[in-house]
Amino acid sequence: MRKFLKLIFCMLLILFIMVYLSTNVFANTLSIIQTSQEKKLENEQGYISKKIVDSNANTGEVTIELEVANANKSSTDTSNNSKKNTEIFLIMDESYSMTTKLGGQSRRNVIRESSKALAKNILENYENVKIGVIKFADEAKMTTDLTDNIDEINKAISTYEGYVTNLDDALILAQNSYSSGNINKLAIILTDGCPNAISVHRETNENKLTTAQLTKQELINLNNLNVNIITMMTELESTKTAEEIFGTQENPTVGKYYYIADSDIDQIIKNNIYNDIIENIDNYQMQNVKIVDFFPQDITENFEFSYVANPNMGTTSKKIDENYKNIQWDIGTLKSGEVATLKYKLKIKNINNDELLNKTISTNEKVIVTYTDKSSKDYTVTLDDSPKIQLIKEKEVINDNKDDNTKDSLEKNENDENKKEESENVNEPKDSTQASGMLPNTGKGMMILLNFLIVSVISVILYKKNRKFGDIR
Repeated sequence: MRKFLKLIFCMLLILFIMVYLSTNVFANTLSIIQTSQEKKLENEQGYISKKIVDSNANTGEVTIELEVANANKSSTDTSNNSKKNTEIFLIMDESYSMTTKLGGQSRRNVIRESSKALAKNILENYENVKIGVIKFADEAKMTTDLTDNIDEINKAISTYEGYVTNLDDALILAQNSYSSGNINKLAIILTDGCPNAISVHRETNENKLTTAQLTKQELINLNNLNVNIITMMTELESTKTAEEIFGTQENPTVGKYYYIADSDIDQIIKNNIYNDIIENIDNYQMQNVKIVDFFPQDITENFEFSYVANPNMGTTSKKIDENYKNIQWDIGTLKSGEVATLKYKLKIKNINNDELLNKTISTNEKVIVTYTDKSSKDYTVTLDDSPKIQLIKEKEVINDNKDDNTKDSLEKNENDENKKEESENVNEPKDSTQASGMLPNTGKGMMILLNFLIVSVISVILYKKNRKFGDIR
């Protein structure tokens, strides 16, 4: 009898263990310990942040978002230049010397096409900007007043031709053409020769000033109206008169002065002058912005790395550098109010790697952002902390093959539907045919019953084998 009782006890113990194991499953899951980190840039220019924006605990993956923002005080302070209206006059030389051939096309055509590209880039990238076109040769003409219509600007750039170089009249016309009020004012002078004509009524000036002296005087007068002046002069055989008016590149009379070779016209207008203009439009832009994100050994050895998508601006390295354990993100220029974002995914290679259990893992070691401001001052900001994750062993209760995320989602959807129904008609009776809450879970009960039947069958077989013992009779 004792042997049989021991046998029954063993069967019950086996039954208990099987029921326990069938109703409780322990599995490794990835837990988020710290979601995000953020740090302000120098002078509160903006911020750099790194955060977990998505995750899957069961597959062991997280989606990281890197973000750097130029969110300085200009977003709320409308008194600074970044929020002002901007007015730009292209003051273009149309004298006969502009017909000089440069390869297969004239100097005039090169400057015109480059100016069209300049105007297009400015209007596409900045709001509250208007551009006017003043042409000068025998006389000065406003071929279009200030506008943001690129078609009108292109047409105005392709209009008018002459012989002499009457820049003096063009400068006077510009002085009288800007709007009043607190606005950014820019004048872009594009010429290939020294002024050799002025208005008739100026030829009898009392002080007997030369054409060059009178032109320089009007250049200074325009500057005194708080107009930012940028001048491009193409190559001349003699620079003496040009220097008398415009000065030198190192020491210009006003503003910025480019004395260049014909072969550099397109580059200077599209790149250098464009950058000069946007520096005046946006006093708070960040330039040469670069992000370097360093990863710890736990990440590089145990996680797969992949980009979710291309960044919204700039370019990135293709993968984690094997030597330096980092990725690089070159953003370039970040204007006031702009936010650059980059998303990538980290997925654990082996979710059952118990060596990582309960170990707090930083998603990165540090993030370094470097940039320069308008005055070309260099800045370096380091985000030393980062989001953190941990691999844990968690008990999962069998629940009809539905995980906790699914349950939460279903309960949320049901609550949303109930709220929607109540808001639509509070007096309408609730449909009693619809189950409230989660549907009953039958998986657990079925597993217990199956285990009980298995143990019962085994018990019967063992009982029959042991009937020969005398204490059973």
